[in-house]
Amino acid sequence: MTDISFDEIASKVLAICYESFPVPCDFYQNDFINTDKNSVNEVFYYTFKKLKDFGYITFPKPSMPCISFFSVELTEKGLSILNTPNSLKPKERLGQTLLKYIKAGAREMAFEVVRTIVHLGGLG
Repeated sequence: MTDISFDEIASKVLAICYESFPVPCDFYQNDFINTDKNSVNEVFYYTFKKLKDFGYITFPKPSMPCISFFSVELTEKGLSILNTPNSLKPKERLGQTLLKYIKAGAREMAFEVVRTIVHLGGLG
């Protein structure tokens, strides 16, 4: 198992979906984790599953093995949460903040934004 975390994958997925909204996105496990071509990384798979279960993203049922997810889109709830103003910077939306941190490579800050998103979604 690799050291990739839910926060790391979720922050990238949400930032990419926010930036491309309303155009759906495709995600490939090897873009996140350097693994065997057909080996499923559980953290990768379950991050997408949980983000969908939480109601933040939607996508068609993936084919097995689950090493890619196609046509991933933000739901209304996901977009609403990402457009919630950041309490520290009232003029900047959480989605904009998350995207800025991902592009800057500020992983811990991006993870903090994901924790805020989960909390605002009533899951924290």
